[in-house]
Amino acid sequence: FLGTHLIEHLLDKKIPVLCLDREGCDSSFLEGLGVSVAPCDVMNPETVAPHIEPGDWVYHLPAYLGKAKVTAQEYWALNVESAEAICQLAIEKKAEKFIFPSSMAAMGPVGTPENPMNEQTECRPATLYGRTKLEAENRIAALAEGKIDCIILRPPPFFGPRMNPITSSYILFDKMRSKTLALIGDTKNYFPLCYVKNLAAAMVDLAASEVGQKQAPGVRCYLVSDGEPVTFHSILMILREKIGKNKRIIHVPYAVAIGLARISEFFGKVFRFTPLLTTDIVDG
Repeated sequence: FLGTHLIEHLLDKKIPVLCLDREGCDSSFLEGLGVSVAPCDVMNPETVAPHIEPGDWVYHLPAYLGKAKVTAQEYWALNVESAEAICQLAIEKKAEKFIFPSSMAAMGPVGTPENPMNEQTECRPATLYGRTKLEAENRIAALAEGKIDCIILRPPPFFGPRMNPITSSYILFDKMRSKTLALIGDTKNYFPLCYVKNLAAAMVDLAASEVGQKQAPGVRCYLVSDGEPVTFHSILMILREKIGKNKRIIHVPYAVAIGLARISEFFGKVFRFTPLLTTDIVDG
């Protein structure tokens, strides 16, 4: 999803691209753009090493998303350890830049429309996904300082063409097509969004803007969104108007939802099944 838009923007800027993709993935879209594709496994950095050359910009996009049905260990291995390993590899190979799209989930549910988040806001991630993203940021920053120019971006949920079906944006858009939608809370919470093409442009333009500047390699972190802070309710009203199908929104109190999630997790542990409702889902 994000990767294809990033590649399109890089090509628009006349920047040559090599895409390292999971072996067996459908790369026909990329080949249609004339992009070279090489199979690799980010959990095995030896498969990545031959493709990084001095002066390259290395964009590290692989991650399990918040709705992925994987174990905590798998989240940690891909979201944290692989990011750390590829950053180390970029340093060893003398790449010019390492660009890492993190997430506002690394900051947690903080900020309000009146007092929105900024780069100095204290991080308090509430989900496993957010915790792994923050840990990856911290490990990358420790590695990169003084060794490579590193850009970390924290986007909110982003949307646009070719959305991944397990992203929160896709699920929201899809559910708004139904006549009834159940939501946790009163939806008055702060809810920034970002159009995927804007995020892709930021990932390229922030890197390009620092080319040629005489400064020591360092770590820069940016929040990226589409502009003015908005509430979840305002987004829902726009989607309802544009999609035109949703008739009723049911609000489930947070205390009820978190209680049901804890009960579900308890029985999941006892009877060894994956619960449909978890505290991570409620807090996310």
